Amino acid sequence: MHLFMSDNEIYFEELTQKNKSDILRLYNEIYSKQNHSSLIAHLIDKPSFFGLCGYQGNQAICFLLANAVLDEIDIIELAVKENFRRRGVAFKLLSYFQLFCIERKMQKVFLEVAQNNAAAISLYEKLGFDRIGLRKNYYSQNGFYIDGYSYCKNVNAIKNNPVNSTCTGL
Repeated sequence: MHLFMSDNEIYFEELTQKNKSDILRLYNEIYSKQNHSSLIAHLIDKPSFFGLCGYQGNQAICFLLANAVLDEIDIIELAVKENFRRRGVAFKLLSYFQLFCIERKMQKVFLEVAQNNAAAISLYEKLGFDRIGLRKNYYSQNGFYIDGYSYCKNVNAIKNNPVNSTCTGL
């Protein structure tokens, strides 16, 4: 069963044991130089874990994984297959994930992003996420440490204005 349909080309399914292998396969394809798939597999099995997997036809092209604690949810991983990047797939995925959060009565969505990931930062800010902090040396890339930005979005505000919702009261 499809959770959300964006159009005839791309559809999103809620994370299940059935599509777990699709997500792990895509994770390994995107992050071939890193070997964290066993950690991702372990996290996916936790009851507090949520996610969406995006498909074109039968091919997994993107996914979003998040961990919920009470009424807050932290996006752990968002990935789009390389040949589908810069085509609005991540925007659609995050937009539908916001609806997913509303349905589950989440209050706030958090995420971190490397400060050198200009495309992701632009996407999150376009979707109304607020930069709320800096994490020094949060990421390791090619033997160097990169700072990360923390972002938040108030889910209650999404109902009224999905692109512009501030995260206040932290």
